Amino acid sequence: MLSLCLGSYYVLDPLAGAADAEREYSRILKPLLGCLCTNPELPFCLYLSGEAMDWLNRKHPEFFVLARELLAKKTLELLGGGFFAPFFPFIPPADRLVQLEMLTTVLRQSVGKRPRGAWLPASAWDSALVPVLAASGIEYVLLDRHMLKYSGCSGVDGNYPVTVEENGKTVAVLPLETAAPDAGEDPRAFAAGLLASVGEDACGMLACFFPPDRLADLASGAEPWICRLQNTVRAEKLPLMFETPARVLRAAEKFQRPAVLSDGMAPAEVRNAPEDWPPAAVCKIPVKQNLLHVSPFIPGMYAKMMHVHTLINQIRGDKARKNAALEELCRAQNHRLFVRPAEELPAARACVYRRLLTAEKLSRQKGIFSDSLLSFDYDFDGVREYLAQTEILNLYLHPSGGRIFECDVFSSGKNFCGAPGRMQDPDAPERFLFTDYFLSREDLPALRNFCTGVFPQVFSSSLYQEESLEIARKEVVLKVSGVYGAFDQPVSLKKRFLFKKNGVQVQFILKNDSPLNLSGVLATGLGFALSLPKKTPPSVSIFAGEARHEVPDGLSLFTGAEWLLICDADSGVRFNIEANESPDLALRTEETGPAGAQGFRAKSVGAVLYWPVDLSPGYETEKTVFLTIKD
Repeated sequence: MLSLCLGSYYVLDPLAGAADAEREYSRILKPLLGCLCTNPELPFCLYLSGEAMDWLNRKHPEFFVLARELLAKKTLELLGGGFFAPFFPFIPPADRLVQLEMLTTVLRQSVGKRPRGAWLPASAWDSALVPVLAASGIEYVLLDRHMLKYSGCSGVDGNYPVTVEENGKTVAVLPLETAAPDAGEDPRAFAAGLLASVGEDACGMLACFFPPDRLADLASGAEPWICRLQNTVRAEKLPLMFETPARVLRAAEKFQRPAVLSDGMAPAEVRNAPEDWPPAAVCKIPVKQNLLHVSPFIPGMYAKMMHVHTLINQIRGDKARKNAALEELCRAQNHRLFVRPAEELPAARACVYRRLLTAEKLSRQKGIFSDSLLSFDYDFDGVREYLAQTEILNLYLHPSGGRIFECDVFSSGKNFCGAPGRMQDPDAPERFLFTDYFLSREDLPALRNFCTGVFPQVFSSSLYQEESLEIARKEVVLKVSGVYGAFDQPVSLKKRFLFKKNGVQVQFILKNDSPLNLSGVLATGLGFALSLPKKTPPSVSIFAGEARHEVPDGLSLFTGAEWLLICDADSGVRFNIEANESPDLALRTEETGPAGAQGFRAKSVGAVLYWPVDLSPGYETEKTVFLTIKD
């Protein structure tokens, strides 16, 4: 006899509005509850994220009135897990227990019971979760059956639960079948497929979870599909029994077989596996390795999350402030923010940074925090970066390319670096602040058109070396050397960053280290990622040629620019760029992708400041650019 546990999960979309949440409730949860109430003999298990439960308690308290009745009849089981449904292996270990306990608390308050099992998004697993799950009172988890089947453990075929151990703690793992039917599929064919998948003896235990969108069709209608499935099994006396996971767990003799499961996630959820890899290999790709390659956005979001986690755990003596900051951090860990369609990734990135910057701001004790310059390995690449932090902003400087790769303004809750449309090109002028180029006059038209890949990169792809670091003055001096032109002329560039309360001053000192005359163009690129609200778009103004110009979308060229003003109308943040010698300037403004499902649009503003250079052997030239940020 095959024990089958039907179930589903519902995670409130962090990018959805109130109308979207109400629409999903009417389409998914309300029909499901009606189906279970009219068919009390149909067991079902359900995971609700903490945000979803909070919303239901506020908007539809009747949901939990009916849920408590079904729980009393033991036909419904509510699962635990993370309050904000994170990928557990992707978040710091201390945050894992916080997420589990937060959801357990809400469940106890809503239905009066602690959860026995936990749902893990995409079956994201690592063995270090076992002690954390055990400490929070979780007895079992549901994992994709392929992860059990291909574990390599003797006698483990993915048809029965197993027990996993770590540091003397154990939890049970129940096999999860993720292949969900559609409403048009014959219930008998589906049941026969499940029985065939467990072998000729048709024995074992499987949990079959339906994705929310599919559940909307399977649990609605005059005779819902899941009820027809139950009636078909009864009528044809198929060797299949509907259970809840808690009931199956009581059959203790089935859980005696221990297993060691590799870190990984459900094969169907892995995004970066080679096409020719079998499921046995795909399901063993570690979660962090998979997610960090989903999008160029993800590594920066992960580094920021870990940095904020460290700041929060340094709070002492103010429990309320620490808890408030920790909640915002956990909100940023929602797994639905890390796996989105490409057109929605800018909106997800903006949401993550807004929550993380709120948490970081809460971690700063008023009256104690002071402006500072720090040097440490921020993004875990083995190279020390520099963080200039003030009350209103953070600027992160990376020796690779000698450029600022993150610009956080707290009043807006935004990181203004990283134009979404150019994230695949590491040398794109729009991607960072102060990306340096030295090129020939013949290659200048390509740079003006923001085509940086067609000419040799003298500085932008190099690793700058620290020449001096003055913490008190908040000054960093970096230096890099390269070769230029057909004669491989040695040139060097020294960059002095002087960080101020509301911006940064960057001095460029270019030196001709060759015995020949040097002729070319020195340029630096700055890029800003702005949101594009429906009402008031961002504005770009420039003063050049003794006149002020409002810059339209597209490519614009100016000679002798005095200043450049970029206004993010959505937040009110203004970026003012000036230079000590009026440079020529190329500007490109464009939307960086179609509107996402939530109506979020992004706009990139790229600026390239450039100066013609002619230097005799051993001579140098100096240019200075001032970036002022006002909130």
